[in-house]
Amino acid sequence: MLIDPAEYPSLSKARKTIRQKKIVLHRSNVDNDVKFPRASFERPAASIGRVLDRVQPGDIIGVQNRLSHGIYSRYVGLAKPSFDLPVLYEDDHVAIVHKPPGVAIYNGREGGHGRNTIRYALPHVLKPPKQQKSIHSNGGADAKARNVLKRPVACHRLDMPTSGVLVVAKTYDAVADVTRQFEHRIVRKTYAAILNGRLEESSEENTISSQEAYDLGVDVDPSDSK
Repeated sequence: MLIDPAEYPSLSKARKTIRQKKIVLHRSNVDNDVKFPRASFERPAASIGRVLDRVQPGDIIGVQNRLSHGIYSRYVGLAKPSFDLPVLYEDDHVAIVHKPPGVAIYNGREGGHGRNTIRYALPHVLKPPKQQKSIHSNGGADAKARNVLKRPVACHRLDMPTSGVLVVAKTYDAVADVTRQFEHRIVRKTYAAILNGRLEESSEENTISSQEAYDLGVDVDPSDSK
C-alpha cells in the first residue's frame, strides 16, 4: 500500500492481490550493489509473496501480469516484428497470412535473420486456439490439449524474395491434413512474376526443369520430374 497507494488503496485489495499469487519477492542484501536482471524473479532467487512476509531494505518486489497471448505468450518477444503480417483468415485450426517480400519464414542453421522471420511474427498476430479434440483420438481434455500446437507453424514455404499467401496450422491435425494436401498436389498454387525488360514473342511454351529451378534458388525438390 505504501509503495503503490493508487493501485492498492486498501489493505483488502493488497491482500487479495497477494493471495492471487501476483506478487513476487526477491530477497537481497542492502549492502550489495543490487542489480535488476530478469533472473531476479526466477527461483530460487525469488518466491511468491505471502501476506505475512515483511519487506526488508534491499528487497525487490515484482508484480506478475498475465499476457494476453495465451499459450503463445512464451513465444511473444518484448520487441514487435519489424514488418507487417496481415491475417487474411483465421479459425481455431488454421490461419492464412500474407507474407511480405524480403522476409524469411525460418532462421537458417546459423541464424542471421533475428526477429525478421515469419516464425517469430506468427505468435504476435494470431490468436491461440481453443482446445480442439483430435479427430484421431477418443480421449478427453488431455487429448484436446495435446492436439493444440504450442506455437503456430507454417505448413509450406515461400522463398524469401517472394510475397504471397501462407497457410499456417494451429493444431497437429491441421498440420497433417494441410501437409497431405500439398504432398498430393491437391492445393493449386499460382505465381505471378514481374519481369524487367522486353520478352521476344514466341509461339512455343518455355519451361525449365525442377533441377534448373533449384539451381536458380527456387525452393523445389530437384528430383521432382514435374
